[in-house]
Amino acid sequence: MKARTVVYGLLTSVATWCVAILASVPGLVFNKSQRQDGRWTCSLHFSPETHAQWNQFMTLKMNLIGLVFPMLVMTVCYARIINTLMRCRNEKKNKAVRLIFIIMIVYFIFWAPYNIVLLLQTFQTSFALSNCVGINNLSIAIQVTETLAMAHCCINPVIYALAGEKFRKYTCSFFQKHVALHLSSYCRFLYSEPPERSSSTYSHSTGEQDFSAVL
Repeated sequence: MKARTVVYGLLTSVATWCVAILASVPGLVFNKSQRQDGRWTCSLHFSPETHAQWNQFMTLKMNLIGLVFPMLVMTVCYARIINTLMRCRNEKKNKAVRLIFIIMIVYFIFWAPYNIVLLLQTFQTSFALSNCVGINNLSIAIQVTETLAMAHCCINPVIYALAGEKFRKYTCSFFQKHVALHLSSYCRFLYSEPPERSSSTYSHSTGEQDFSAVL
């Protein structure tokens, strides 16, 4: 709680923005629009002399910032959370611990393949993948794993909905209050019965009720 102050919050935000800007500098400098193979492309274009070095640097940067560093931060923070939870006498702590493990495992499953394929593509000569078949397979793998990695942005809400009891209850409550109510009003507005059916009644344990009164 001592660290949850405005000053620490501002320092954390500034540090995060500085890291993000520094990581984006190569893309801002080398990203160019260029005609290549009969079509215009907008991508990173390095000089032939430094192409290999910059390509390796960008891949290592992606792996460090996109996988290793987040996993390290998540591991340290969640380890402290689990340590705190285990000291509590809350009967639901096991569910919270399970949710933490699910979040970390899913993050690794979605992002690790993309980063591994990036490494293989960048250092394909070292892994004997510079032949035609290897290049084609890596190209397909990049597209598939990149799509998988970007899809992770949509996964966390699903995880919380399936594994988080409070989140699931709040979502159901929100749906009932704001969505289902409007839908029922809208459906009631669209619904119309023939005149001969509007006066029909149905039996109830407390007596008879007119449908026309309900509608």
